[in-house]
Amino acid sequence: MDARRTLANVIDEAPLRRYHLQIFLICFATAVVDGLDNQMVGFSAQAISADLGIPIAEFGGIFSAGAAGALVGALSLGTVADRIGRKMALSLCTLLFAVLTLATVLARSTNELMLLRFIAGIGLGGAMPIFLTMVSEYAPKRHRALATGVLWCGYPIGGLVGSSLGAILLPVSGWQTIFLLGGGLALFVVILQITLLPESVQFLALREKGANRIRRILTRLSPGTDVDQIDILPSSTGAVTKAPVWGLFTSGRLGLTLLLWVPLFCTFLISNFFVLWSPALLTQAGYSVSLAASMVALNNFAAIPSQAAAGFVIDRKGPFLLVIGSYIGLIAICLVLSTLLHVVPVIAASMIIIGLLQGPGIAGMVYVATRVYPPAMRSTGVGWALGIGRTGQIVGSLVVGGMVAAELPIRFIFAGIAFPALVATVSALVLSLIIRSRAEAYPELQRKHG
Repeated sequence: MDARRTLANVIDEAPLRRYHLQIFLICFATAVVDGLDNQMVGFSAQAISADLGIPIAEFGGIFSAGAAGALVGALSLGTVADRIGRKMALSLCTLLFAVLTLATVLARSTNELMLLRFIAGIGLGGAMPIFLTMVSEYAPKRHRALATGVLWCGYPIGGLVGSSLGAILLPVSGWQTIFLLGGGLALFVVILQITLLPESVQFLALREKGANRIRRILTRLSPGTDVDQIDILPSSTGAVTKAPVWGLFTSGRLGLTLLLWVPLFCTFLISNFFVLWSPALLTQAGYSVSLAASMVALNNFAAIPSQAAAGFVIDRKGPFLLVIGSYIGLIAICLVLSTLLHVVPVIAASMIIIGLLQGPGIAGMVYVATRVYPPAMRSTGVGWALGIGRTGQIVGSLVVGGMVAAELPIRFIFAGIAFPALVATVSALVLSLIIRSRAEAYPELQRKHG
């Protein structure tokens, strides 16, 4: 009997226990500090610009540097995690962005900010696919999409905490306080990871010396299971000796991989625009820094329940109907917002609706990414999918920065975000049709009835 199949059955059928909650909460805390540290430069941009004398248009390069680092981290560290272990890789990633976030307060120029945000971005980008993979692997099957959706809520919660603190602290204590708080919280999470987080059993199953550690973990996950009767085999299939990146494009996965990447690219571009660029653009439109930060807080606040609810719906109906509907809604609301930027209640309502729509889009596509690849390349597959998504942040930041430098109307910039939402809609629709045609290979991604 295949060892990983046996492990999968035990995990899928296990009742929820305190140990599941422990694993989830540590990964959730990682998502929160990831979201906080990633977004803080956006709602602090105007304050940093005023303090250091950096033109706001140059923040396109600063935002892109962070996204470029996240791209490097997601593409490389997911593969590293598949080789050295999810736990060690996650702790190293979190430590890296914690230290570099603290060091950001020492920056005095655009180039220094770009360098620090690039290196911090490597840790931020590397952490995300790892904690998503770990929760996906440990969650029982019936709760997996919900766990992934709720986990993803940590990202906007981190942004909500940061933007709320920013609205309060930026006018009185400066932008440095936000970075010190974010870096300090991330260091605390590193301690939790090292002391309380187990290694992935799927990773251990592919290692010759992992059997005893697997049995200890399963005893805590499913105390009623006779672990001595589980056939835990050392890796003899050579799965991890093959090039895992190349595996993303073989065995019929080429089309799936490319079609998965496109919506994530567009989704991250859209998200990056609203959490990083919209505060600066609203400030340029004549609104106060506090009001602009509050708009981002509304966006993040709305994304939290929508992502949790998205996981609940995906567990019962599958991901694609929700995802495609969310993208269509984003097209409409971006066009409406672009015509009514002079009305504060409309901006607030639009930011809330956008948060509600972004949540299902992100949660749904991330869930697809965690299910479409086999365990031996799962961190790699998720890492590359999110890494390509991060290129959307880079491209979006550079394009918007160019628009700002060219002094294009702010309404035009907001309206332009409808285009990537349209591209994401078409790509997700085609991907759903391919997945449906391969129902036996991807049962967890099918539309469910009842």
